[in-house]
Amino acid sequence: MHQQSTIPSSQGFTEKQLEQLEHFYNKAFDAKFPAAFEKAFTPAFDKAFTPAFDKATHTPEFGKRIYTIVSDAIVDAMDSVYLPGIQRMINESSEKICARIHTMDERMGILVRRIEGVEHIMDNHEKRLEGVERTLKSVDDRLDYLTVRVNEIQEVLPKKEKFAWKIPSAFQVAERRWGYNTSLDEEKKEMK
Repeated sequence: MHQQSTIPSSQGFTEKQLEQLEHFYNKAFDAKFPAAFEKAFTPAFDKAFTPAFDKATHTPEFGKRIYTIVSDAIVDAMDSVYLPGIQRMINESSEKICARIHTMDERMGILVRRIEGVEHIMDNHEKRLEGVERTLKSVDDRLDYLTVRVNEIQEVLPKKEKFAWKIPSAFQVAERRWGYNTSLDEEKKEMK
């Protein structure tokens, strides 16, 4: 039958009690609640572990055991709580940054489409203005042509029959040519 080895009573702990303490320590960290662990572990540590540790500092095996427990607990805490937490924070931050970049890309796309729409409208306006300019040039060309034709007609007509550009003269020509009687001529006759 296996007999459990014990640490001398002056140390305050048996090997089994150390294993139970280690188990309790690991269980507290496995629960991933450092605050609960601290609340549960600190009183036990202050009452039993610290005095025993003070008495046992001269025992190399006990010191190694304590070192192993503490270092394992630190590693477990890093592996189970802190590193996943840091990784989660990094992942969340990168996801938020990616979401913001995606939103910015969408907004830039909308802006680019609006700019393209404005450019399209401006192109249409430019084409319309070009059309208006062509129309005005065509009107100018027709007016030039009409001016030339009027000049040619005036040269062919006898001197008296030349078309007068002033409005009163135009009425006189109309009266002579087609027999119209204007109120202006009637007023002149009454004045005589």
